Amino acid sequence: MNTQRTIFQPARETLIVRIRPMLVRDVLAVMVTENSSFEFPWTEGDFVSHIDDRDSVSYVAESSAAGGAGCAVGYMVYHVAPRRIELLNLAVHPQWRRRGVGTQLLATLAGQVVRHPGPGLGQRQSARAYVRESNLPAQLFLRSQGWRCDKILRGYYDDSSEDAYRMVLRPWRQEDAPRRHREHGGGGEYV
Repeated sequence: MNTQRTIFQPARETLIVRIRPMLVRDVLAVMVTENSSFEFPWTEGDFVSHIDDRDSVSYVAESSAAGGAGCAVGYMVYHVAPRRIELLNLAVHPQWRRRGVGTQLLATLAGQVVRHPGPGLGQRQSARAYVRESNLPAQLFLRSQGWRCDKILRGYYDDSSEDAYRMVLRPWRQEDAPRRHREHGGGGEYV
């Protein structure tokens, strides 16, 4: 008989979440995830200012499976510009990571980036995010979602003089694939 104790870890199947606009009343729950996720966390005021900013979009991912009706398990904040979206903050509570919550949040953002923008606002051609050099999990997660690093910014962060990787998401088009990939009927992304 095995008497060794095990630490509870949630199953790794996808956790279906409801993604909705973040409200000021959500900020306290969001701060729990923020403080457990980042060495240099945002403040409550940072979140409130983005909720109130008409050029920012803030979402919370909630699930009843997380211990109550509509418990916040993750969030995302991004800034909207005429031709680009800038992802400012995204995190999932440590207990609910690797369950598809971040993927579902990013799918919401990716839906705002279009392949062939037409005239007028509301037609974003790309999204970008700045990721600390030391945040390898975020770099790998974004890469797994189709984002690519297009620039390294030396000494970008004032609080630590750490470098930032500028990660970019652009809609993938078949005509952008290398010829060898097209000739072999490749679909999806060429890496």
